[in-house]
Amino acid sequence: MKSAWLHKTDLGTAKQNVVEFMLKTREQLHSAVENANKIAAQQHANAKTSCDKRAVTKFFLQERKY
Repeated sequence: MKSAWLHKTDLGTAKQNVVEFMLKTREQLHSAVENANKIAAQQHANAKTSCDKRAVTKFFLQERKY
């Protein structure tokens, strides 16, 4: 793109390269989001397991109405 900008070149081929670049970038971003969601789900499950190990069952008394 830089050479197309600085020099007089045919932009017909540059447009196709830009489209290919954008499609490839979109696919990479989609893949990155999927991986981030998988890792976040794993981290959430690990945190829940860790919290559940330390959890203590609590019982509360009901208030009496006089």
